[in-house]
Amino acid sequence: MISKDIVIKPTGIKELDMLLHGGIPEGHVVLVCGNSGAGKTIFSLQWLYSAFREFDIPGIYITMTEPIVKSLKNVKQMDFFNESMLSPLAIHHTDLRTIIESLKIDVLQITREQVNEIIDFIENLVTESKAGGIVIDSITAMCYMLRDKDMIRYFIFRLGARLSNIECTTFMTSEVTEKGYSVYGVEEFISDGIIKLDYNSIKEETTRTIQVVKMRGVDFESDINSFRINKMGINILPKFRYFLDYRSSAERVSTGVPGLDKMCGGGVFKGSTTLVAGSTGTGKTVMSLQFLLESIKNEEPCLYVSHEESREQLLRTAKGFNWDFEGYEKAKLIIFHCYFPNRAYPFEHLTHIMDIVEKKRIKRCVIDSLSCMGNVMPDDTFRDLTTRVAGYLKYKNVTSLMTAATATLIGTEMITEAHLSTLTDNIFLLKYIEISGELKQMIIVLKARSSERDRKLRDYSISGQGIVIGESLSAFEGIMTGSTKKVGRSVSEKLTEEFVKTLGPMGLQVFNELSQKGVSEKSINDFIDTLVTDGIMKSDKAGEFRQKCLMIIESA
Repeated sequence: MISKDIVIKPTGIKELDMLLHGGIPEGHVVLVCGNSGAGKTIFSLQWLYSAFREFDIPGIYITMTEPIVKSLKNVKQMDFFNESMLSPLAIHHTDLRTIIESLKIDVLQITREQVNEIIDFIENLVTESKAGGIVIDSITAMCYMLRDKDMIRYFIFRLGARLSNIECTTFMTSEVTEKGYSVYGVEEFISDGIIKLDYNSIKEETTRTIQVVKMRGVDFESDINSFRINKMGINILPKFRYFLDYRSSAERVSTGVPGLDKMCGGGVFKGSTTLVAGSTGTGKTVMSLQFLLESIKNEEPCLYVSHEESREQLLRTAKGFNWDFEGYEKAKLIIFHCYFPNRAYPFEHLTHIMDIVEKKRIKRCVIDSLSCMGNVMPDDTFRDLTTRVAGYLKYKNVTSLMTAATATLIGTEMITEAHLSTLTDNIFLLKYIEISGELKQMIIVLKARSSERDRKLRDYSISGQGIVIGESLSAFEGIMTGSTKKVGRSVSEKLTEEFVKTLGPMGLQVFNELSQKGVSEKSINDFIDTLVTDGIMKSDKAGEFRQKCLMIIESA
């Protein structure tokens, strides 16, 4: 609970204010700690310049580690810097060593009275400039001068109390090399807040992180978040906070594959998340394109995030099926976001998706593939990321499809990323199988939340129209274990027999031609209607033929 007496001051850094639930309490002493090169100075300066730019709050920067000329030279390279802000009544840069020299203090023998003189000087500086924020960079250097823990405690406490009385917030940077947040171990206990910056390597990639460890009197997000340092300064990548309060639609939408819609009870629910798992070459990308094509037909913007194939390669694949995705892209109905996953920090992936979804009002999203992301980050990080991505897409009511690679072409494993099964509403498994010495493809709906799903294994093919769902494999057993055994006649065999019995020798050829287009109730009905229209078959005989064929299909 935030006290009514506490005044929250925004920092001017949007993402930081998100983590702090609005900003930093006015007059707080905040310890900004981290190892050398973590970004403490840039972060602190960005706070000063942003607060002045956004809210006209004057600030003071006091350096102890480098001359003013050098610190100004460095800050001038940043986009947040503005020459016009350099003024005693705007952003004032000064050097604590110069202050100490002007007070004629021996840095080797600083007394408590001299500490008070330094504090008086800083307070007067703040009062004269009407500063609302001050940075002491670094408190570690000051502590080295004071050396005595009691003197360090006294300096930080007295300075913080004096500046708090005149409503000035203080940032103190602190160098740390091991566990903890300060060199002497007292700075962190006297401070009202602690913000820790760090950098480390994850699978040979350097990652920078920021964490609000402590902030007295207010709520804040304590998660460890990634950030980048660029010309704009500290670019924080906050994690999406997901809650189980997102909407759940009862509307079904097509997967883009008609036979698959039937298998999962009439399509998938709008805003649901679907996982398509399968080994290489099973058609995950083709299914992904068909999934988005359905959105494009309804003139709903969609997003394809690819970690394996380039935009040009995806366009070439689509062109092979006569799908004009380049034209759809020009019409702003699809956005391709293609990059290797190791080119971004783990939670930068989520930031990219959030940014595009918000700006382009995306209705469908494909992430191809999760496996690529999992290969470049620790398991815990990957699990957290995928949970947040799925949570965000559900929160925005975006119907999504994610692909994942299984380990082998033909094997008994299901989904190697087992935890993904709990994150998704639907799971489709694509698999190679061996039947009578021939390699075929099989699909099964492993999961369809809140739906009556088809539990049968079915074959499928990739035709000129994309993925076409075929017949049930009920004539075989042992398919999932890799030891297929025929135990009956297939639907194709039964239909072939019926076609030959009714149409004679030409029935075999006719059925084979029909099979290439995909056998379904509609294709059978259309074919028999043509026989009647062309006068090849009488209505009564056609009705009997139709009934027998449909019974065979329904039995599958």
